[in-house]
Amino acid sequence: MKIIVLTSKFGMGHYSAACTLAQQIQREAPHHQTLLVDFYQLAFPQHYQTIYHSYTKLMLHGGKIVNSANRNITNEHQGLPRALKLPEQFFLHRLGTYLAQERPDIVITTYSFASYLVAAYQRSSGASFSHITCITDVGIHNIWINPGTELYLAACADTKRALLERGVNAAAVAVSGIPVDPAFRPRHSAGSRTTKELLIMGGGLGMLPEAKSFYRALGEIPQLHTTVVCAKNSKLQERLSALASSRLTVTGCIDDVPQRMAAADLLLTKPGGISSFEAIRSELPLLFFPPVLEQEIKNCNFMLRNGLAKCLSGGLAGYAGQIEFLLHNELRLADIRHAMHLFCKSLDSDAVMEFIMAKEGRMPERRAG
Repeated sequence: MKIIVLTSKFGMGHYSAACTLAQQIQREAPHHQTLLVDFYQLAFPQHYQTIYHSYTKLMLHGGKIVNSANRNITNEHQGLPRALKLPEQFFLHRLGTYLAQERPDIVITTYSFASYLVAAYQRSSGASFSHITCITDVGIHNIWINPGTELYLAACADTKRALLERGVNAAAVAVSGIPVDPAFRPRHSAGSRTTKELLIMGGGLGMLPEAKSFYRALGEIPQLHTTVVCAKNSKLQERLSALASSRLTVTGCIDDVPQRMAAADLLLTKPGGISSFEAIRSELPLLFFPPVLEQEIKNCNFMLRNGLAKCLSGGLAGYAGQIEFLLHNELRLADIRHAMHLFCKSLDSDAVMEFIMAKEGRMPERRAG
């Protein structure tokens, strides 16, 4: 069989989840051909890098605009928002041409607009491939939900509940979590060290506080080492480099995130879907910066309700004290780790492979459970 995993880099969570799914299929079913495809590279082969660069700038400097757009999408009851209706036929033509050429047996989408267009192509062309949608946040909007989708991979029970409320058949939903690399796993022991390790991450774009006073305050917490991952935010990395010391490490993009999480006692981050689920898989206690973006607010609320995280409150000046309190509250940290352990045990991590095996005729079709 030929399996296409279709994604985008508008938010690295979409792409990261797609990579994990593609690698899982290649690892467990190497006899199939699995292709990982960037939707915008497919649509704009000469200009996709410029598009992503512009998106990065917008996210770093125009968060309110992005939040307003996300809110409009979330509140849209039927079809696409107006901003996407104009280029819809162009995207549909590019995607349809590619799918007609490749003739896949299964298409997996981890990006909502791609999910919408795959379903539209199936309706217009009569193509008979199977379509799986992997939802990469806890909250959903209607662009994720499309006729002909045979399987939805839901982040959690709340996601499944929202799908069912919007008319999706329970047999078509698996609560599998947001896919993360299997390298993210719990450490066996924290050892006998006396120094705590705080890991601060702001996603692929390094969206973190810029005030030096915050990081100076962290440096004054006894027996604490902090690592700040600025990722693609080179301006922040340059700004904080002057503060680097034996107690504060400042870095850009890194390729050893699983190892960093395994070595940390606490992750301070924004409540993005992929980073949160990486921490959950690592059983690394989560502490969130107060969320601003619509989807991150939903992620945060879910994590708090289920004991998977804590969230900072008040102004920036009070953050260091809250961080110190949580780092030295072993009971609260243990409670979070336990909640993460139970949550992971509840997930159906084999849903994709069971679906593929069913299409091969090696096991019965999935049933609602």
